[in-house]
Amino acid sequence: MKTNPIENFIPRDLDPKVEKILLKYSEFLEEIVNYGSNIMTWRPNDFLKGDQALPISLFLRNYLSYVDACSILVKYSSIEPCNGLLRTSFENLLYILYLIDDPSGKKGLSFIIWNAFEKNKILNKCDRTSEAYLKLVEDFKKNELLKDEKPPVLKDIDRLKENNRKLLNSNKYSVIVKEYHRTKNKTKNRSINWYSMFDGPSNIRELSTILGLEPFYEILYKSWSSSSHGTSVIDGIVTGDENGIAQIYQIRLPFDAESVTGLCTNLSVLLFSKYIKAKHLEKQNEFKQWYAEFREETKILLQKTLFLTKYSS
Repeated sequence: MKTNPIENFIPRDLDPKVEKILLKYSEFLEEIVNYGSNIMTWRPNDFLKGDQALPISLFLRNYLSYVDACSILVKYSSIEPCNGLLRTSFENLLYILYLIDDPSGKKGLSFIIWNAFEKNKILNKCDRTSEAYLKLVEDFKKNELLKDEKPPVLKDIDRLKENNRKLLNSNKYSVIVKEYHRTKNKTKNRSINWYSMFDGPSNIRELSTILGLEPFYEILYKSWSSSSHGTSVIDGIVTGDENGIAQIYQIRLPFDAESVTGLCTNLSVLLFSKYIKAKHLEKQNEFKQWYAEFREETKILLQKTLFLTKYSS
């Protein structure tokens, strides 16, 4: 079975002029990810210091994955969903910048231990012998859609739980585990963020403030969050016709494509420059040369009214 789309709501074929510009924007973002993929192959100067170096690489990988997803969406004029991706990208950028200036390694280890405790919660819900699993079974029974289903059970749950238990009981992490419990008790057993350990910031807003990026949070992150949570469904989407009757815009509008591309570019350049300065000082000249060439090629981004003047009718 195949349903024909309503062309006025979901146009599958783009105007050739729009398509050409979107392809260029997409290529800009692809180039950012391409350069980032090279960074991923470089060995950081603290690579041999232990597990504390791992979280930065993981967050960088995640950041690049989301920028790569934006490049795909921009190419096909699916711009609105990029807001949620930008939100996650910004969070990953904050995490990386927070971890960079920590010679003690405690921040990186905090993430590893926090993640282990979070993983433990999930594992318990996948263990048919646990109270958490039995409670989940009862919750399924009360749900109209899930009442005939049962929660998933992991076949190798015992091994997974044992491995997690060994990590949390390891002597080399004892100080970090103790700090996790101290932080959790301080917040009266509410869920905590990994970056809150060792008296760190309590939330993303505080994190962005101490990193000097609060304007991004106030102006952009809040709007990205409302988009991610599905609450920004009126502004910029509903308009009125000549009779004053409300009209809903089609999806896949190219509006804000240049803004999304520009934000991805600016955040990435900021991240790369700080990361390379902290972890790959020997690569600074190479990065400056790449950025100079990239900036020259992306001058089109400075033409802010490109879409709104030519293609908004």
